[in-house]
Amino acid sequence: MLILVRKCGEAFVLAEANIIITILEVHGDRVRIGVEAPPEVTIYRHEVWERIQNQGKDGEIKRAPPPESAATAAALP
Repeated sequence: MLILVRKCGEAFVLAEANIIITILEVHGDRVRIGVEAPPEVTIYRHEVWERIQNQGKDGEIKRAPPPESAATAAALP
């Protein structure tokens, strides 16, 4: 995972996809971002994309397994 630090008004670019992501505003723990992308690029919030990925062929949404907790992961060898 790439981690970037940006201030309001600053941006970063996904060059191969011709996408510009700009930090618009920060209020407490909420960040507003703007995404400029070509019309053929589909953009989803992560939780919506996961739901789409978990849909069955019959259109029924399958429940995703719960994420591993840090305690469970730490207990593994």
